[in-house]
Amino acid sequence: MKIIYITNARIPTEKAHGLQIIKSCEAFADMGIDVELVIPRRLNDIKEEAFYYYGAKRNFRIKKIPCLDLLGTSFLLGKLPFYILSATFFISAVFYMIMKNGKDTIVYCRDPIVLFPLCLVGFNPIAEIHDYKSEKPRKTLRLALDKSSKIIANSLGTSNKIKNHYNISDKKIMVAPNGVDPKFFNIEESKEDARKLLNIPQDSMIIAYVGRLETAGIDKGVSFLVKSFATIKDRVTNTILYVIGGPNELAESYNKQALSLGINPSGIKFTGFVPFRQVPLYLRAVDVVVMPLPRGKHAETTSPIKLFEFMAAGKTIIAPDFPSFREYINEENAIFFSPDNQNDLAEKILYVLNNPDLIKDKNQKSLELAQKFTWQKRAHNIADFINK
Repeated sequence: MKIIYITNARIPTEKAHGLQIIKSCEAFADMGIDVELVIPRRLNDIKEEAFYYYGAKRNFRIKKIPCLDLLGTSFLLGKLPFYILSATFFISAVFYMIMKNGKDTIVYCRDPIVLFPLCLVGFNPIAEIHDYKSEKPRKTLRLALDKSSKIIANSLGTSNKIKNHYNISDKKIMVAPNGVDPKFFNIEESKEDARKLLNIPQDSMIIAYVGRLETAGIDKGVSFLVKSFATIKDRVTNTILYVIGGPNELAESYNKQALSLGINPSGIKFTGFVPFRQVPLYLRAVDVVVMPLPRGKHAETTSPIKLFEFMAAGKTIIAPDFPSFREYINEENAIFFSPDNQNDLAEKILYVLNNPDLIKDKNQKSLELAQKFTWQKRAHNIADFINK
């Protein structure tokens, strides 16, 4: 079997989809599948090559093909540069695949704007759909899903919405949540070592948010977390809230908000952007992680990679009580708060701080649960589904 995985994505990228694509390709290749990732040759501020950036094995190929990247002019031309980029990438991809395609080749695509034209020109790809949030069916996606040979949905919420909108049979679609590489997070440094390396106080309790502060304009709830922490700032001692992630300008904005709410600068720290390979060290250094995601369409269909990373790092998770989260975590390794309830989140943080023994038990359970959600198991499940 050979897979040509095609996506109109800038890689490496600081966003989670880049990691998901690279780790998926790596896991397929681990099975002995010949994998080639086809991406546009784009301008990129990240100069490190993808395998090093993501800590991935070099067991598959990355092919960058020509496109016209004018995204730097978006402030003048709006969405036009994006459409130009997509069209030129698609044209290059079609010519490339016509030359490369063989009878045993599977075309795999997780990019709806590329999926539709691929189907128009006669390919029947495997379609991977993430975080489907459309309020009503879309004609282009209907055609693409009709022509796709199989459909992979990132969550049960995404699968249900797709089936409701497009009358997809159960035999054609499967749910494959995102995953994690437990070995990547099983680092040799102790918590004390990690704190020393990162200049984090050894004797403090560290509550942390780890991840991008927003993605594609979607609020990740960091402002909500800061406000919640501000309500208990006078009730906690020797506790620091760490917000680990970028973009840096947004981190600075949230820092100003924290100061305006009266949080002492020593009680909250914003690291700004952190390279992915440093995330395991930060997770080893902190005590508890919070996922403050607010209600909304994204919460119904998400399969957040960071959730699996928190488990693989052996962390107690404070999370909103969403059905999409309960697909993966439960009371054995998590503490749930009422979504968008600032006071309830504050009380759950206090509860954790006052019950340190509870953290040890939940940390161990997180490590055990993480083994169910590896990238390798995900790839095997998808391959089995494709071959049915």
